Amino acid sequence: MLAMPDTLQEERLHPERASERPKGPYLPVSHLPGLVIALDCVVVTVIGVLAHVALLPFSPVTVEYFVFAIVFITLTNVMLLSRADMYSVNAIMRPISRSDFLIVALLTAF
Repeated sequence: MLAMPDTLQEERLHPERASERPKGPYLPVSHLPGLVIALDCVVVTVIGVLAHVALLPFSPVTVEYFVFAIVFITLTNVMLLSRADMYSVNAIMRPISRSDFLIVALLTAF
């Protein structure tokens, strides 16, 4: 038997509350870790590109090395934060309780 989403169950059990629910788009909690991972990758990559543009003159040799370094640091950061379970919903909603794992993961990544 297929399970109904929570909103459909809520409408079926309490039809009078169906009109109280916001009409706009909503973000399911199950999508939150993926969005945080994507945001984390974008931020690390953009900071790496900005650091390259600001610190080094343009040279094809340095571009190749810096692209590899940026990709490596981004993937390492995502893997370490995943290993520390920082992309779970509980860690995202309560980051202070997991701050020791976050500090160790970030210090290891950089």
